[in-house]
Amino acid sequence: MMFLWNAGLTYLPYALHVHKDTRGNFLNLMGPTIDLVNLSPEQALECAMPVITFNRSAVESKKTLTILKSAIESISVQELMTTPLQSHIMAIVVRDGGRPPDRRWQLFNNFYQVIKRREANRDLPDKKLAKLLREDDQ
Repeated sequence: MMFLWNAGLTYLPYALHVHKDTRGNFLNLMGPTIDLVNLSPEQALECAMPVITFNRSAVESKKTLTILKSAIESISVQELMTTPLQSHIMAIVVRDGGRPPDRRWQLFNNFYQVIKRREANRDLPDKKLAKLLREDDQ
């Protein structure tokens, strides 16, 4: 077992192995892959903290952290926050005022909507793209 340093926060164990999928593809590539060990709920919250606190007041950060702490008590949310990326995405969604989703597709859909809304509010040089981003999907 080896350890991977994660953003100065914690060491995450990982293992190197040869990639093999169920169909036998890539058997001869012998390229290493990294399997991250699932984050514990405490590690997931620790991983989300930089996103929660970035350019936010202590009151706003505490509110977002309280929402995430409550949400992560749910097994389905714990299963979503098992990687640093998914923990960051969950923090972005909640920080933007969204409710913590309990399904993966909802998490990524909510994240897409947050990013789309953020980009739509920018002064983009491409007017067609700006208009497209501002149109309602519904």
